Amino acid sequence: MATREADLDLGGDAKKKAGGRKSLLMIGGGALPLAGYVLTKLDECLSLGAALSVVIRHCLPVAWVTDGQSVPEYPRPACARDLAGVATQRVHARAEQAAGGAPALALTARRVAAHA
Repeated sequence: MATREADLDLGGDAKKKAGGRKSLLMIGGGALPLAGYVLTKLDECLSLGAALSVVIRHCLPVAWVTDGQSVPEYPRPACARDLAGVATQRVHARAEQAAGGAPALALTARRVAAHA
């Protein structure tokens, strides 16, 4: 009997912490062949760090991204450049907010060490 592999896209809320996303990926001992990952609720997350960390660590191709609750209605193809741009904008926005509205400054070794 011939078997046909189906493409399986796994979805994940970009707001979730990495631990919850990792446990979802481990279902079935990693036996599920994933064709891609769908990052949802990008507009609601303050940082993409946890989501991108899991994607990179598990070598998952991000196939689609969505904003808000409308996952089936408005998915758009994922683009690495766009995701990096969104992540960078969030970092600058958080830095600007922390500085009391002053323009975001480039991270220096001293500032990075202070946050480690």
